[in-house]
Amino acid sequence: MRFNPSHLAAIAVSLITLMAPVMGFWRLPCRGVLTVARIDPIVDPGIPSMHAHSIHGPNNFAMEVTSDDLLASECTSCEVVQDKSAYWTPSLYFINPSGEAELVKQVGGMLVYYLPRGDNVQAFPRGFRMLAGDTYQRNFTLPTPDPPKAVWAEKDKTQFSLGQKAIGFNCLNYDNPPEPSLMRHNFPDRAFIDSKCKDGIRMELVFPSCWNGKDIDSPDHMSHVAYPDLVDVGSCPNGFEKRLVTLMYETIWDTMAFKGQAGEFVLSNGDPTGYGYHGDFIEAWENDVLQRAIDTCTNLSGRVEDCPLFQLQSEDDQRKCTIENPKALGGERYDFNPEGLPGKVPIIRGPGYALRPISSPSAPETMPKPVVPDPKVKLPQDDQPVVPRPETTTAPPPPTTPAPKTPGMVSEKPKLEQPYTTSYSTKGSTIYEIVIIRTTVTKTVDLPSPTAQAKRHENRSGVKGRFRRHGHALNH
Repeated sequence: MRFNPSHLAAIAVSLITLMAPVMGFWRLPCRGVLTVARIDPIVDPGIPSMHAHSIHGPNNFAMEVTSDDLLASECTSCEVVQDKSAYWTPSLYFINPSGEAELVKQVGGMLVYYLPRGDNVQAFPRGFRMLAGDTYQRNFTLPTPDPPKAVWAEKDKTQFSLGQKAIGFNCLNYDNPPEPSLMRHNFPDRAFIDSKCKDGIRMELVFPSCWNGKDIDSPDHMSHVAYPDLVDVGSCPNGFEKRLVTLMYETIWDTMAFKGQAGEFVLSNGDPTGYGYHGDFIEAWENDVLQRAIDTCTNLSGRVEDCPLFQLQSEDDQRKCTIENPKALGGERYDFNPEGLPGKVPIIRGPGYALRPISSPSAPETMPKPVVPDPKVKLPQDDQPVVPRPETTTAPPPPTTPAPKTPGMVSEKPKLEQPYTTSYSTKGSTIYEIVIIRTTVTKTVDLPSPTAQAKRHENRSGVKGRFRRHGHALNH
């Protein structure tokens, strides 16, 4: 499928109908993909990221990077050469019934919308970073479809609700009128995609634009910013009165390349629903170009060509700007991975919130709950040894003395403690999560001697394996 520039006007009109009042804006084309890799210098600096991303921006992008590093880059995969900012989202994969993962191609790269909305809109301060979306979300907690913004209630305007509404999955069919932006907040049904979306799926993500005016980042990379009460327009909450230019990411994926094939589409973070779609941003605009553009580039066309401040480069030059993936990733395959999603990420369907692994730097210190073993599931074979995860191992609880029991009574009801260890193993296209539960059994028995009246209390401790299987092979 080819990208059709003639439909940009229709897309822009769809976007403008979402925004009110109508103001100047521009969409920044990033036709080149810098790389696809498990790199995320915001959430996982210096280590392989938990899942793969499609990354756009300058060639100094790395597992650890600053805005000054980005500004020193020799090239960028985006059209405006004064912009060395970095933009990235999860990649989209097609998982076939045998569990192999094939990267879905982008159509035309990414478009980054810069939308000056509100009063006294400011450029991002130097070194600014932020995230939008929640990689662990697996459901939508509000009624669908969204009611008109004019009648949004307080429950529609919480930051949690606004973050969910800031995600969109647009079904593209250029033979029909375009769908409104942010109309659908989940990935469409596969049959719907094959029959209705002949020009692909466009993923949309709006970032917060209300700022606390002091922090360029925060521990969770989100708390220093907030959404206005209508997602992209409206009033900012108390403490976040500074208005930044609004960012919106828009990426088209060639889903029709897989029409009729058995399998499913899954984001690289193991999300088949789309509710966990998210994006990252690091600012790196040269000098004061961004602020000057906000103040003077008011053409409603949205074309970067209509802003004389911008120095532009060709699409060929954008596509030439790439990087080699770090050696720390060990030559991991991203275009086609026979072992499933890169990083062996399990597919978690929800609707419950996907548990954060303890290894994540930003994860809360929580343990997964014990699960009831499935009698149909077999343990991994000897040629697939379980690899312990030290970071999820807790010390066993100290032994306790059982309370005395009435002579002649027998008690064998086990007491389940907290998980003793947790580990993971992969067999084929199935990922096993092995949760070891410490069990204490107290048993009171009579002594064998007929003359003995005393009882012996025996406290036995042991471990029993409980496991669950995260299957991401499909049966079609």
